[in-house]
Amino acid sequence: MGLSFLKIFTKRQKQDGTFPIKICVGFGKDIYLSTGLSCKLEHWEQEAQLYTGPNSRMINSMLKVRLHQVMAKMQWMYEDGLLNKLTNKEIRARLEEKEVLPKPKLGENLKTLFKKVIAAKSKGTAVIYQSTLKRLEQFCDPSTLTFDDINRLWLDNWVNAMSDLSPTTQSIHLRNLRTVNNYALDCEATTRYAMRNYRLPKTTTRKRSFDIETIRKIATSKLPQRLEHARDIFMLVFYLIGINIIDLCHLTTIKDCNAPAK
Repeated sequence: MGLSFLKIFTKRQKQDGTFPIKICVGFGKDIYLSTGLSCKLEHWEQEAQLYTGPNSRMINSMLKVRLHQVMAKMQWMYEDGLLNKLTNKEIRARLEEKEVLPKPKLGENLKTLFKKVIAAKSKGTAVIYQSTLKRLEQFCDPSTLTFDDINRLWLDNWVNAMSDLSPTTQSIHLRNLRTVNNYALDCEATTRYAMRNYRLPKTTTRKRSFDIETIRKIATSKLPQRLEHARDIFMLVFYLIGINIIDLCHLTTIKDCNAPAK
């Protein structure tokens, strides 16, 4: 899949002699996002992905924040199973959209940052972030912590404290914390990206597949009329090699690939 990275595009020189710095989006997507910044060739180190010219500290900080935002959004879409469903145009739109959030102060605590993000979210999404804040409050006092206090050991301890939750739910809470971290970075309320490359330990998914005899029994069993429709939908999903149920519900026509061409 590959990670997103920064690259200077030498084919498009600007009138001032500089070249645009773009983000090459990872996960095998042919998408290049503008950072709004450009530089001369001698001021760019591609291997390190660093700008070395005037005001390098500020410009590299801006580039790093933008890159982390893109990487985080791509990871969220991957975890939600959206990357293979959305077109590149739709993915680009999601990567470029911005939420209107109040600017936090430097060193603002986690609870306050979460409250500001929650206030800007839609009702349904806000509930999910409120749930993450509640889990944080069960583990620590977020009103006394900033992102400068969070490291890998802290994250490992928090994940261990969520052992009663499924890996998927744990990932959602970590993803929400990453969103708030990106918000703080974007607003220069912190310089620390505590969530950098943090992933949950891989777990083995319990085998839940049916054997062929079970599938045959489901297909041929006599059922009450109220269950036949549900069984037919299940079998259709099976025959269509696991089609997504939402995609199935939106189908309007059925094409017989074996039918002779007209």
